[in-house]
Amino acid sequence: MKRSSKTTAFSLILFLFVPGVVAALPDPLVSEGGQPIKTAKEWQEQRRPEILELFRTHVYGRAPIGRPKDLSFKVIEENRRAMDGKATLKRIEITFSGPGGHGKSSQSSSSPIIAERPPPAFC
Repeated sequence: MKRSSKTTAFSLILFLFVPGVVAALPDPLVSEGGQPIKTAKEWQEQRRPEILELFRTHVYGRAPIGRPKDLSFKVIEENRRAMDGKATLKRIEITFSGPGGHGKSSQSSSSPIIAERPPPAFC
């Protein structure tokens, strides 16, 4: 029975993310066309890109290309006395739009008030 890439990816997602569901995973050494992968070269040139594409398409998605033209950042709240006056807390609203529609997100950022050099940032 030949499986489509959608069936294969769906099985992989069920196996990884749905508790209690055990799905058959595709054989990593058989190409989507059903041909066995016998050499390292076949793996590098054929099967590895197929598996990466399955993950890009069905699990991780793709990053947008370039910055949206109307990407904007706005500080909507700032507290200079956060953490007992030792940090500044900012809440930032991020808005954007593109071919898929419009979106809005918010992010909180804390930075120490006294620092000898710029502190590391984590998102």
